[in-house]
Amino acid sequence: MTGPDVEAARKRLGMSAADLGRALRLEGRDPGQTVRRWETGHTPVPGPAQVALEYMLKEAKAAKAAARAEKSSAQAIPRSPQAQEPRSETEPVDPRAIGSVAVGSSAGLKTRRRG
Repeated sequence: MTGPDVEAARKRLGMSAADLGRALRLEGRDPGQTVRRWETGHTPVPGPAQVALEYMLKEAKAAKAAARAEKSSAQAIPRSPQAQEPRSETEPVDPRAIGSVAVGSSAGLKTRRRG
């Protein structure tokens, strides 16, 4: 991984040099200075930092893909009118849907958790 690669990766992640330095747990008073030295080619990028940066890019890409998939599936699934309307307090609820069983008469209805 070259200096320009580090800079491009940092920008894709939307991080400043200091943010990336802290994320990589670089020591020193200014972790961003080390990142800037890598980017300009003054210091070679150590192997562990390269692996960590590649992993961060992979995770960011996966998160973006998941967000896109969630957004497209939410748009593709048509909602029924029932799903859009909130339940009224008097509307009956299927006890199986909430994991409890109705016991007793309708006047003195009690619920008991299934065990």
